[in-house]
Amino acid sequence: MLWVPGARHRPRPRSLQDLALAPCADLNGPWLPRLGFGLLILLRRPLGGRWPGRRNCARGRVGTSEYAKNVSIATPRRVRVANERLRSCITGARLTVADVAAQVGVDPKTVERWIVPGRVPHRSHRWATASLLGTDEAYLWPEIADDRLIQAASAAELVTLYPNRGAVPGPLWRSLLDGAADRVDVLVFAGLFLPDGYPEVAKLLAAKAEQGVKIRLALGDPDSEAVRRRGEEEQIGEGMAARIRLGMIYLREAIGAPGVELRFHATTLYNSIYRFDDDMLVNAHVYGAPAAHSPVLHLRRLPGGRLFDHYQASFERVWEQPSIDNVPAVLGQAERR
Repeated sequence: MLWVPGARHRPRPRSLQDLALAPCADLNGPWLPRLGFGLLILLRRPLGGRWPGRRNCARGRVGTSEYAKNVSIATPRRVRVANERLRSCITGARLTVADVAAQVGVDPKTVERWIVPGRVPHRSHRWATASLLGTDEAYLWPEIADDRLIQAASAAELVTLYPNRGAVPGPLWRSLLDGAADRVDVLVFAGLFLPDGYPEVAKLLAAKAEQGVKIRLALGDPDSEAVRRRGEEEQIGEGMAARIRLGMIYLREAIGAPGVELRFHATTLYNSIYRFDDDMLVNAHVYGAPAAHSPVLHLRRLPGGRLFDHYQASFERVWEQPSIDNVPAVLGQAERR
């Protein structure tokens, strides 16, 4: 309500509009409505500097408004699926869930949860299960591959890298074989350099087997297509098959010893593997070059690492392939030549 000059009583302002326009009612000029309206706006604006009608609007980053504080944003739930890799490895090893549980030291229900709905077990249980099944931990549980601890442990497994097999210190081969107390695994085509450089290696393998060390030798089948192709790639022709037969003659004493198992394989060999308990020498193969000219990795198994188990899983896959059982025939043929 406006006050008119000359009126007997001055009315009391009833609203902000009256308060803003009342002092200007006795003035004249076109600027008066503007002044009154400006005062009205200033009086109506809150001290916080934000309009009441905009209190639910997001300002700046999403989720900082007053309205967003009361809204829950749903995150997608991870859908777990059955771990078919674990199931198939258990079946392939001819084990049951109860067998795995007893070996790892957990309840059978826990192993069932690892399969369905596919829960990831504790690190120590992963190591024990992978070792029991003879496979790689990351193969059974691929989701752990990005774990920083696993990456660090895998990098630490590499003891050293030799530019070629000749750079490996000679005493290292003998010390690793002497120190083996559990198992010795060899995956090669011929591996002739061992008996050539260490004539007593056959006796040493036989002695280790008598002490309870598990000895597994996987040599290339001299009559296989893989050996023939490798000989052509190295430009030695039948020389590769001849080297295998000659190596068997040198290892005759170990081959006939109890506890030493020999199998022939016909696979394409990408690496020669020499395992002595928790130490492993991996001789890489390069197309057109002899293995002696290729790099050698010295690995030492560490909890949580992947490199050692990765190559060991390769050995196990070759070892489990169907093998021709003609060791006596091949050995006799080599002796006649």
